[in-house]
Amino acid sequence: MLQPGRKAAALSVAFSVLGGLLSACSKSEEVAPASPPATYALTDMRYFMAADDRIDSTTVLLKTISVQNPTDVLLTQQVEVDYELKKTSQFTIAQANPLPAQVKLGDFKVGVPTNLVGNTLLISPRYQFLLNATPQSKPYDLGYKQVMTIRVPPRSRIEVTSQVTALQLHCSFRGLVNEETAQRYPAKQYPVEGKWQGLLYYHHFSVTFTEHPL
Repeated sequence: MLQPGRKAAALSVAFSVLGGLLSACSKSEEVAPASPPATYALTDMRYFMAADDRIDSTTVLLKTISVQNPTDVLLTQQVEVDYELKKTSQFTIAQANPLPAQVKLGDFKVGVPTNLVGNTLLISPRYQFLLNATPQSKPYDLGYKQVMTIRVPPRSRIEVTSQVTALQLHCSFRGLVNEETAQRYPAKQYPVEGKWQGLLYYHHFSVTFTEHPL
């Protein structure tokens, strides 16, 4: 038979053990918070001319404008012309190393070449295209929208024809897909490389005026 003091001690031990078991059960049911999904960024995008790359020069015939003067006096008329030139882009990915399943290269927007100085391809941030194989285009914003003053002799028609030279670039590129973390340096890096083709720039714009009798 337990003495009162020993009985109290035994009950205390029993409650202590029971409390420990309940605590252990409670802790085992805790679920660790899920780690946030990884995020990725495309950086260090570089374009360069490899041995098999090239620049093609083509002449683009633009819209023709015709102004008639059926009267017997000289006609002076102003005409606004928008040639609606386009900047084009198309990527071909030559991916040797597999990328994480979450990485969709076609969702990244990147700048593309707009000029070649020496052996360096310059990139302008004003032209951003998706990194995919679908042909894309955007309005070319370096002029070629103008107001012409056309003088048409009596009973004549002036035909205005325009053309411009387009430089089409075929080049190579390299970039890095970085797994972003809170650290200064990315946790992992995945190289991306391939080819790019598209309009580099337009130049040598010319206009010809031809008179025809009515």
